[in-house]
Amino acid sequence: GNCPRELMALSPEVVNHLKLCTVAVGLDLGPEIHPKIVGTGFMVSTGGHCFTNAHVAQALLTPLEYWHTLQLSTRACVIAYEFIPDKGMATIKAGIKSVLYASCREKKTGGVQYGGVPDVAVISTDLSNSPCLDIADETLPPEGTEVYFCGFPLGEEMFFEEHELEQVTSLLQHGIISAHMPFSGIPNPHAFKIDATCNPGNSGSPVVREDGKAIGMVYARRTEAFT
Repeated sequence: GNCPRELMALSPEVVNHLKLCTVAVGLDLGPEIHPKIVGTGFMVSTGGHCFTNAHVAQALLTPLEYWHTLQLSTRACVIAYEFIPDKGMATIKAGIKSVLYASCREKKTGGVQYGGVPDVAVISTDLSNSPCLDIADETLPPEGTEVYFCGFPLGEEMFFEEHELEQVTSLLQHGIISAHMPFSGIPNPHAFKIDATCNPGNSGSPVVREDGKAIGMVYARRTEAFT
């Protein structure tokens, strides 16, 4: 019979760096209250720039009093977590200074029109000298390639104890690229699907290959409909 495929494993160094670069995106509710986590992001520059989904960044907006418009909440922040031996879990909160939303033109490939504005935003934070992920500049790996993603799938609920368990760090998951979108064999796919379980808090999670370089970002999951 066929032997089971041996799963590749990320090195401890890659896992540690990936978790250091992965941040929660949310609202700071004060020193005595856990933050309201609305999604995940990942640092992409030592100057404090972070990638996340546009719909995550939009959750940080608040109505501007007396005006029919929205502004970035003064409570908007990113939160980094790091375990320090003999000391415990360190929490680093950094304010968000601005948000830049991605835009693009529609593309046509092989007579099929697809694309549109990607669900991507760049957040400028108060972090400095932060660790950051490298972005892969090669083409998207082929279908069947094993990939990993890291984030906060439980969102703010990770702070609520169940059976005396509590998640206080990002969660590492893996799967394979099951399909390029909109269809297999396209030379420049605009997205890909992975065979892994995602939850709303995973929005904005970095998707990386074995060497830890980012090749994509989680932006939707499939249930009864896209969310």
